[in-house]
Amino acid sequence: YGHAEAIYRLGGICEYNKNDITQAYEYYKKAAELGHAYSKEIMGRAYLEGEVFSIDEERAFYWFLNSNNHTYCYYDLGRCYLYGIGTDVDIERAVDCLEKAESAKCAELSETRKLLIDLYSKGYGGADSQNKLMRIQNNMNQCDRLISDYATVIANK
Repeated sequence: YGHAEAIYRLGGICEYNKNDITQAYEYYKKAAELGHAYSKEIMGRAYLEGEVFSIDEERAFYWFLNSNNHTYCYYDLGRCYLYGIGTDVDIERAVDCLEKAESAKCAELSETRKLLIDLYSKGYGGADSQNKLMRIQNNMNQCDRLISDYATVIANK
């Protein structure tokens, strides 16, 4: 795994220091093939968004699915199952992945919570979906209050 991390870092150097996207993604792909979970997320997004490679939803899904259950991929994998991106629609799997992304406080936490709120309000997520819905709404309200309090502190400096 150590080699995969080093190769991933070489990709980052190429992408951010040298602006060589082609070489960067060659490194990311190699790191992903060696098992580097975040590189798998990078590859999945590259195929999903079409900025580096042609859009290929099946390849995107493949990389997300084979991410070693890494938290970076739960949000994207959940979206794949929810919208049928590279796979068949599977709402229960979508909920499961999105719940894992929310629990891990993924980078797309706000969007993850919005998707879960929508799914829970439609009754997906098991018998306790209403309790889950209330918990997420309370968490979002708490975050809004913290942001508001922080903005007040900043404004009063």
